[in-house]
Amino acid sequence: MRYFALKMPVEIQASRSGLLRTNYDRGILSADFTIPDDPKRLCRISFADVETFRVLDEMPLSTEDDDAAWDGHIPEHVAYRVEDAFFWRIQSDLFRQTFPRAQQYQFITGLMCLDVISLEEPALTIVAAA
Repeated sequence: MRYFALKMPVEIQASRSGLLRTNYDRGILSADFTIPDDPKRLCRISFADVETFRVLDEMPLSTEDDDAAWDGHIPEHVAYRVEDAFFWRIQSDLFRQTFPRAQQYQFITGLMCLDVISLEEPALTIVAAA
């Protein structure tokens, strides 16, 4: 698996962050992540066009079948585009043929992991906590 770090709008320590909530409606996905030591703000990750996604309730992805080193992974970083990950490989051939330009994104926190397959790159912004 190969990781490509996404530029974050603020530094977030992955092991101390968490996925607070997700909202999915007609292909549009947004996910709010906590910012350690900043209870008044959240990091929102938004996708305009999501083909599929999953939320895992663990940080180390022990459910993955890959024992190989995580090439490009940065300790304590949250957001990545990934290549050759298990979630991508388990998609059907028809799915991959239908969406040949789709890419996988992965967001890792201390408690959860969000995997997203989308044709569009995510927008990463800071929003006020509700």
